[in-house]
Amino acid sequence: MEKLQPKLRFPEFNGNWERKKLREVSDVYDGTHQTPKYVSEGVKFVSVENINDLINTDKFISKKAFEKDFKVKPKKGDILMTRITAGVIGATAVVDNDEDLAYYVSLGLIRLKNNGNPFFYSQNIQSFSFRNELHRRIIHVAFPKKINLGDLQDCNIYNCSFEEQTRIANFLSSVDEKINLLKEKKSLLEEYKKGIMQKIFNQEIRFKDDNGNDFEDWDERTLGELLSIPEKLKPENINTDKLLTVKLHLKGVQKNTNTESLSIGSTNYIIRKKGQFIYGKQNLFNGAFGIIPDEFDGFLSSGDVPALDVNQNKVNSTFLLSYFSRKEFYNNLENIATGSGSKRIHEKILLSLDIS
Repeated sequence: MEKLQPKLRFPEFNGNWERKKLREVSDVYDGTHQTPKYVSEGVKFVSVENINDLINTDKFISKKAFEKDFKVKPKKGDILMTRITAGVIGATAVVDNDEDLAYYVSLGLIRLKNNGNPFFYSQNIQSFSFRNELHRRIIHVAFPKKINLGDLQDCNIYNCSFEEQTRIANFLSSVDEKINLLKEKKSLLEEYKKGIMQKIFNQEIRFKDDNGNDFEDWDERTLGELLSIPEKLKPENINTDKLLTVKLHLKGVQKNTNTESLSIGSTNYIIRKKGQFIYGKQNLFNGAFGIIPDEFDGFLSSGDVPALDVNQNKVNSTFLLSYFSRKEFYNNLENIATGSGSKRIHEKILLSLDIS
């Protein structure tokens, strides 16, 4: 049995930690393999998509089906872990009450054998060392990818005294609580921003200049007055480490790491510059656009991800990006898309558009 001394530790604890198989400290079960018959109310039913919020599932099965199909029923202190998913294998949630709860085969139920703190083990499963254990045993060629129960039980996990487990779990839980508060604050600020943007661009709210005077009235301009098609500069060679993509739903400009599926040799790539407005021809109306940041200056994109120069004398880049970022605006751009099958918005069509 491997032992170690943690590098970072609360001062009141000493002694070695032990490395054990998950099967030595817990029993592991899976949920029902059958797609259940849902009812309007009854026993809550959870799957992979509920791992971050077990309480607010909108699926239920009957009490009769629950008693019939679940020999091992979740109870307070059990850990649910995603084990069959196209997403992240190893995401966890601790069951925090003894209310009846049904779960699908895509989740594994980890029940600690002895006196163990479930929050400690839930955090332990998120550790780098345990993630490595999972990764080696996941069946990556399956879709969705999965880890079998036996392989999950063979994963190694570190163990310490219950007192130290509790100390660590309480500390990490307090950090999680602060993170959740910040996420909630971020979400509220985002909603506030959406509402304010709507009022600004509808001109319900107007700012004043530094002297307290009204700004000039807004007027209509074509995008062609504010943006222009730059000279198409082609690179001498294609560096796959310098390719750009634009993510949907306002996720912005990012480095393209999915280069294995690209036809590099048969695609015309063009050099892009910082400060340019860049968008996806097929997905502009799905929020695929942004301003190229400084760190991506000189990166490349194909003709399906064009970039336009911004006339800084006539429009502020952040203003332009904010104008586009209203969902009711960019979703409507589908009306100007052309083509059969995959509709596209070509540069000249976009530049003919009027905006305030």
